[in-house]
Amino acid sequence: MRFPLPTFAMMTPIEPTSHLDSRPAPPPKWVLWVLVGAVAGLYILGFATTGLTPKLLKDHPLALMALSPRYRNFLLVWNRVDFAPFLVVGVLRLLVSDPVYYLLGRFYGDGAIRWFENAMGGPQSGGQLVRLTEKWFGRFSVPLCAFFAGPIVCVLAGAAGVKPKRFFTLDAIGTIGVVLVLRMFGRLLKSPLNWMVKFNSHNWKWLTVIAVLSTGFFLIKGGRAHKKFSSLGDLEELDRERRED
Repeated sequence: MRFPLPTFAMMTPIEPTSHLDSRPAPPPKWVLWVLVGAVAGLYILGFATTGLTPKLLKDHPLALMALSPRYRNFLLVWNRVDFAPFLVVGVLRLLVSDPVYYLLGRFYGDGAIRWFENAMGGPQSGGQLVRLTEKWFGRFSVPLCAFFAGPIVCVLAGAAGVKPKRFFTLDAIGTIGVVLVLRMFGRLLKSPLNWMVKFNSHNWKWLTVIAVLSTGFFLIKGGRAHKKFSSLGDLEELDRERRED
């Protein structure tokens, strides 16, 4: 049995609400498809890059950061990319998807949260993380927006009505801090990370084969991509509900 997803209207915020905005008027329908198209594009790019990680790590470390902004990749390349490009590319790449998810939440509110929960597999799968984050967002919105502004937090921030200026300021400051911490953490783990990079350089061909096969197996067997994109069929309903508010 599926229980109703709690809404922000049901939550009692601990913080003052002066930083909150009312929800804007419904945008044209094409805006929704542009936003979700961007989500789908970033999702596909991430999985495609996973299969090419060994080659990119060997020859194009900065491109690996730009195409697949995972923390482990930042750690692996920290000693092969100068500080300035590491900071600039790292921060910009981590931030690039945040406006997309924020606008989904801002325009479509609780409907966007419900859609995102379904995209993660429903309440019995990854959707549990959505509910847990939503539960704590009212109390810990500042640290969440600053240091944990992944897709879930961005959608929740938009749905909660956090003002754009406040959200993106917190997001930018926190992201800069995260990238600097990753750089310092990489320095602490210099020896094991260097060993991993050298191992990859000597074995990148068969590691690429393994990466491609494992990525394909994960997508087909796990059905994650199907779950994610089958939920796009709910978009018409999401748009219709928003216009009926």
